[in-house]
Amino acid sequence: MKPTLQIPLLVAYMVLAASPAWPDTENLKVQQVITDLAGAYMAFPQTLDRHSVLKYFAQDYSFIDEAGPHSLQDIERMLADLEQELPRGPVVITEQISEIAVRVEGVLAWATYWDRVTIARHGDTTDDVAHCTAIFRKLPTGWVYQHEHCSSHTSDKDAEHNELTKLTRHIDRTVGE
Repeated sequence: MKPTLQIPLLVAYMVLAASPAWPDTENLKVQQVITDLAGAYMAFPQTLDRHSVLKYFAQDYSFIDEAGPHSLQDIERMLADLEQELPRGPVVITEQISEIAVRVEGVLAWATYWDRVTIARHGDTTDDVAHCTAIFRKLPTGWVYQHEHCSSHTSDKDAEHNELTKLTRHIDRTVGE
């Protein structure tokens, strides 16, 4: 390629790379990660495919809710517990993600969204609505959750959840002492 042609091509590439269209594309990719994870979680009782859920998390992922801090290992344990529970009867998970707002800055992104999870099992239903803030990191394979914080707003029919969360937090502290 002639040197006189290389310079205009390099300039054109730099202009396109700095274009505001890139952040929009990355915003959509982060939104897709959020909704795809919800889909993988809902499908898990049928697929038992742990990787379909875990692939959305960084290895050093952390999560905080009313019960305290959690890690990727806690998600792995939750999936294993769910697998063990399935022989006792069907588990139906419904998750609705709404009002997603994403901001991307280079290889980091953050998002806020509402997450409603309903779990029906053995004649009981748990309904939890949470407002979440998540931080994402871009890896060569795509965007992954780095950290997440969710504040729950349980429905009236699931008021026991608040007491159970307090009890779990108390037991965790007592056992850890």
